[in-house]
Amino acid sequence: MLTGIICLYASACFTSDEGMLKDSVLYFRFTNTPYLAPEKRKIFVSPSASYETELLRALVKGPSSVYPHFSPLFPDNTDIVTTWGKGNLLFVTFNEHIMDRYPDEYMRFDEKYKDGEGILRRKLAMAALSCTVTENTDYAYVQVLIKGDIDKNRSMRLSTNYFLSDENKLIDPLYREEGYIITPDVCAKFMFDAWQRTDFTDMQKWIFNLESALSDLPILSEYSVTRGTCTPGSNMAILMLNATLQSKEGITKEIKNLPIRLVYDEGVWRIEYTSIKSLLEVSP
Repeated sequence: MLTGIICLYASACFTSDEGMLKDSVLYFRFTNTPYLAPEKRKIFVSPSASYETELLRALVKGPSSVYPHFSPLFPDNTDIVTTWGKGNLLFVTFNEHIMDRYPDEYMRFDEKYKDGEGILRRKLAMAALSCTVTENTDYAYVQVLIKGDIDKNRSMRLSTNYFLSDENKLIDPLYREEGYIITPDVCAKFMFDAWQRTDFTDMQKWIFNLESALSDLPILSEYSVTRGTCTPGSNMAILMLNATLQSKEGITKEIKNLPIRLVYDEGVWRIEYTSIKSLLEVSP
């Protein structure tokens, strides 16, 4: 899996006699990609509930409407029954609906679907769970439990049949899997891949402050980008680009070590249009 850098968010609490509002970061799937993106949100915690329980209930309910490109990760009616910690391990008990099919999952038992999208969306759900917990608390690991018939399942622990496996092995505690988190280089690759396909509709989704049409761009033959770094204290990132461009007349030019700026916008990284213009100024 790809690994990368994601900027950290400061956490603050606002308390009252009725409860507490706490700045939090929740992870959701970005559209239909195999990546998670973070949503900043204030979580209300009542005096009778734990922060971990309210945090994960918010995760299960899905993303806010202000993040239209984010997708929910859990089946309908899934809920958090309890959470409790021991050392650096957080035990999270779901109700039985976590094992349900998703509303759009008509092909659950199709082998191609099961081995692809079916497994992926469940892996993303567990990765979002562990990333959300480790982002907002001091817990390092998450043990998933399911409330239900213990005699039938032999254990409350989540098993591999959650991932549509024919086996029924118990799953070890989850840890933070950063390879699922969308990062500057991943977002840049989405844009440059769309450029290579000449899919300008998809390409423009990954550009910040687009100023003009993209149809006259030269052909992007090859490219590579570095992992990138976040600018401390800002929503900016920079990575380096190497590329081969070809004009409509067949003239090629090599682009070496060109800095590309990205802006954090709506939960993902988008390439500044000024960087696209700089790239075009050195194109053939």
